[in-house]
Parts: sequence; structure tokens; C-alpha cells
Amino acid sequence: MKSLKLRTLKLLLALSLLIIMLSAFYNPKYIFPEDSRYIDKPKIFRPILDSSIVCSWYETWSGEYELEFFYIVEHMPRPKIPIDEIENILEKEIRFNAQELSYNDTIGFQCVINCNGKAGDFQILKCPDEFINIGCQVLNILRKEFAAWDPPIQRGKPVDLLALIAVKIDKGQFEVIAPVY
Repeated sequence: MKSLKLRTLKLLLALSLLIIMLSAFYNPKYIFPEDSRYIDKPKIFRPILDSSIVCSWYETWSGEYELEFFYIVEHMPRPKIPIDEIENILEKEIRFNAQELSYNDTIGFQCVINCNGKAGDFQILKCPDEFINIGCQVLNILRKEFAAWDPPIQRGKPVDLLALIAVKIDKGQFEVIAPVY
């Protein structure tokens, strides 16, 4: 009789420990605090404005669907058009005034590159005030010229990627860095 009570007590103790461990597993705030870098998306990105380009969605615990995309993947995508060709297009299409030619800085953009290699939802992330006109012109050219990419690959499968594109401007010369990671 004593051994049955002891076994029952051990079983109850094991079950309560299991329940505590499972509740910690299902509550990410318990495992990772709010300010943790593991569950927080990078602060530099802005919310997606046009989600029609995204291929991947996942169902949350509450039954809602959210976008699923990566920030860094094993095989980063490459644009179908060479970067130096894009730089030549930028230098040919964009006109600087005398004041803008004296500045040098970087303009940051973001875009979604989906699992099919199609890019969209281009947004300006960082643009100095003196380059606002140039930033809008560059954004329009990137939308046209950076539409087709090799798809991003993670674990052998094409996935969606939220990519950063940096455009350095130095005295009217462009250097495109895409994607930045």
C-alpha cells in the first residue's frame, strides 16, 4: 500500500513538472523575454504594405494567419540584371543639381523577394533630407529593374525574404549593394 502511494506521489510530481515545462514551451514570453533579440524582428524593417507578393503564410496559435519571411537565408538571392548594369542605369537616368553633387551618403531600401524570385513592396528606409528627390527617383528605377531575382533558398527550399538594398551616392556616382546582410 505504501509503495502504491509513493508511486502515485512520484507520478503526480512528474506530471506537474511536465505541465510546468509544457506551459513554458507554449508561452514564448516565459522562455524569451519581450526585449529578447531572438523573437523580435530586426528594428530597421518597416511593416509590409503590399502582402500580395508574399508566398508564405503561417497560422498562429490564435488561428490568424501571418506573413512568414526570412531576413537572412543560406543562399541569398541575386538580381537577374547585374549590379553594375543597374548602377549604369542609375547614373544615366538620374539628374543631380549642383547642391546634390556635393553630397555623399547612403540611401536604404527594403523589398520582399518571394519564393518565385519576384520582388515587390519596395520602400525607402533611410534617406538623408538632401537626397529625398534622388531617393524617390532611385526607388522608381529599383521597382522596374529589380523585379526579377534568383529566389532565396533556405534548407534547399525557396522562401520569402525581406531584403535590404543600399545605394551609396558619392558625387553623382552610384554603388548598389544588394541584398545587404
